[in-house]
Amino acid sequence: MFYFNGDIHNDPKDDMAKYVSSFVFNASDLLYPIIETRCEITADGTPIFLLLVIKFRIQENQIIGTSF
Repeated sequence: MFYFNGDIHNDPKDDMAKYVSSFVFNASDLLYPIIETRCEITADGTPIFLLLVIKFRIQENQIIGTSF
């Protein structure tokens, strides 16, 4: 099972918009691999970042993760 989340934020002060989307995979009760894309839309260009994230549930309300 997986979940999708997508957000876009407009910042008129800096004349820029940010877009973030993520696919969260529920591999088990303790392991959550995530693929996330981020981009910053400006007049100068639109860099796109791809993050690969792994999160582990330690306790009910505690999660630790790393990305690269």
